[in-house]
Amino acid sequence: MSRQVVWDTAALDTAAGILKSDPDGLLQLMNAVDRLAQNPRPPESLEFASADVRRLFIGLYRVLYEVADDTVTVIAIHRVT
Repeated sequence: MSRQVVWDTAALDTAAGILKSDPDGLLQLMNAVDRLAQNPRPPESLEFASADVRRLFIGLYRVLYEVADDTVTVIAIHRVT
């Protein structure tokens, strides 16, 4: 089952900033998020507050997202320091 990936406005704004400073990192991040449509709970993701809210580390970034019946919503992106 493929889910729709939806981006919260704040996550999109952060991605736009990453595009300017780290385009290769953004490409890696976008590819990983796209894969969440097929497998929203990959083994490398961790629960965050509930089974439906998860975080995924991708290179220098952490993606916080929520899994619903037919959507994956990207809530936030943070740079790991």
